[in-house]
Amino acid sequence: RLFWAPDNGDAVSIASGAFDPAKVPPAVGHIFASTAPAYYTFDDGLPRFDAEWQGDPPWFEG
Repeated sequence: RLFWAPDNGDAVSIASGAFDPAKVPPAVGHIFASTAPAYYTFDDGLPRFDAEWQGDPPWFEG
């Protein structure tokens, strides 16, 4: 899916790969990190969440 909205929220999510690479926002964190494959390493210093994003979602200007 390109666009989707949660059943219980005001946000709309958009698959970032759908945009021109120059406009793709940078990664700001990792969700569902506890279920990542063993070969995946989190060495970028970004926050990790065991489930969905906690707190306000990040907003991007662009």
